[in-house]
Amino acid sequence: MNEEDIKREKRRRRRIRSQIIAYITFAVIVIMILAIFYFGSVSIVKNIKNYNNKVSEAISEAESNALAETAIEREINK
Repeated sequence: MNEEDIKREKRRRRRIRSQIIAYITFAVIVIMILAIFYFGSVSIVKNIKNYNNKVSEAISEAESNALAETAIEREINK
């Protein structure tokens, strides 16, 4: 091999190495974005469920208070 062939081979290896690094970097970035979306959506769903549970508890408490008040009013009106 002459010197130009050696330089060409070195450039080819450098290009291949750069491509591999670029693809790995791209894959890592895509994985990070997907992880952010996944954990973000899990957090949002958890917060929505927590909010719904609190609303359900408040409704149940209001209903029980209303039932207690009507029972007291019935006792008073007797």
